[in-house]
Amino acid sequence: MSVFSAFRRPVVMAPAMHSSMWNSPFLRENMEKLRAAGVHFVGPVVGILSSGESGMGRMADPVEILRFSEKLLGEAGKLKGKKVIIAYGRTEEEIDPVRVITNRSSGKMGYYLAERAKALGAYTILVEGEISYVSPVGDEKHRVRTHSQMRDAMMKLSPEADVIIMSAAVSDFRPEARSEEKIKRGNTLELTLVPTGDILAEIGKNKKEGQVLVGFALESKNLEEIAREKLSRKNLDIIVGNTVEAPGSDVLDGFILDKKGDVRKFKGAHKAEVASAIFEKIVEFLGV
Repeated sequence: MSVFSAFRRPVVMAPAMHSSMWNSPFLRENMEKLRAAGVHFVGPVVGILSSGESGMGRMADPVEILRFSEKLLGEAGKLKGKKVIIAYGRTEEEIDPVRVITNRSSGKMGYYLAERAKALGAYTILVEGEISYVSPVGDEKHRVRTHSQMRDAMMKLSPEADVIIMSAAVSDFRPEARSEEKIKRGNTLELTLVPTGDILAEIGKNKKEGQVLVGFALESKNLEEIAREKLSRKNLDIIVGNTVEAPGSDVLDGFILDKKGDVRKFKGAHKAEVASAIFEKIVEFLGV
């Protein structure tokens, strides 16, 4: 792990094994550690195994491995000289000195987006909320905790960026009043919540010519319809739609939609794969 963590060039692995090994939770856990260290995987695929049985675990075709590696190497440096802001994690709004309103976002997507941005050679500016995953490495890192802090950081940093990715799960509401003392245990507690401002919409309103703005939509139902409306209303170039089961998960069900109307759907895709697909679309919009 220390070797992979220190090595700053693309690493590709093409695993092959018996199906029972592929289904082992220990193997999957170690693969996640390698992915977190920036390793890319090709395969395995379904096919004839060394035992003569058929199943998941056959090594990907060497031609496919070669094509993947060539594509990966060919993309290195594509975003050199570009500034990419990635906001990720969750915000917290205080009820009293010990209690907060927050959500279950882990910050995993932000990690994989940051890794991909660095692999493409971008100058990476990270705006990190509260996270429960590995904190990625960036050229700059600005840590925030509340909606207000997130907004201030994004509005200050956004004007000079080429790409702005708002993957943070920002609080939609905050308590109308914060108690200065810990609220004592009682039978009931009435808490009045007021809406917070829409940071992404504010950035979209002030977006400059040539900037690429990426947002996320997480909904329980009517996901694509709501994502299309947000794409237009917030002046986004790209929006990623995913289901409410996604926070904290390693995989996503959803789609990537752009303002030209192109849709790329995915099901059970690892967040590293989704991050790569998002940057493919960003590169397309930048024309590099």
